[in-house]
Amino acid sequence: MWDILLMPHIQRQVYIQDHFIDRIMPINYLRASHQLIYGVVLLIFNYRNRYSLTSNEKVYLLLICTIYFVSTVLISWLTMFADNWRQFIYFYFLVDTLVFIIAYLLYSDSNFLKTLSKKYLNSSLSKNDMNRIISKIDIAFSKDELFLNRDLNLSKFAEIIDEKPHNISQTMSEVVQRNFNDHLNFFRVKHAKKLLLDSKFDHYKIESIGMEAGFNNKVTFNKAFLKYTEVTPSVYKKSNT
Repeated sequence: MWDILLMPHIQRQVYIQDHFIDRIMPINYLRASHQLIYGVVLLIFNYRNRYSLTSNEKVYLLLICTIYFVSTVLISWLTMFADNWRQFIYFYFLVDTLVFIIAYLLYSDSNFLKTLSKKYLNSSLSKNDMNRIISKIDIAFSKDELFLNRDLNLSKFAEIIDEKPHNISQTMSEVVQRNFNDHLNFFRVKHAKKLLLDSKFDHYKIESIGMEAGFNNKVTFNKAFLKYTEVTPSVYKKSNT
């Protein structure tokens, strides 16, 4: 629509009225397809990362998918039956209302997603099962320092502690309130903070410190470090030396 947007105001209005069927309608079909693709991609992402996402993240993604699919159905219906451009105001009103409602619920009640996840995505694991898994996770990270393994992922970790990946994911989501990757990076950052202040590692570059702590590259290290300390590794070292 770039050429239409560049037209003067009056000319643009006339053009849209004259070419509503042959130009605007096909664009709306493309828009509906675009939104549908987004929704499908989010569902696939949700499914493929079901073990690493927290329950809150899963519910949030499903809510976003709902907006995409509802808006796709609505805009497709309007494209088929609308007589003029102004009737699309109902589409924008409904979609914006959905976004506003979700945003308001998240703002007014910080436990909104947590409540939904417990109600609809509740784990079948017993409390004893979760305590057993959490105990294994604590030993693996705090004592055995498995987080130093740069190739560690949820599947490999599940094999090491002899638990199913989805049970680990659900336990961490409900008890720790972090997914596996975040928990992994949390311990790596904690270890990196010690190395940054250790005189034995003064000759190490920042990237090397990250590698020693289990990270695969400097970008991931800096991003995780900033997330858990609110400063970069270099700033942390300077301010605490």
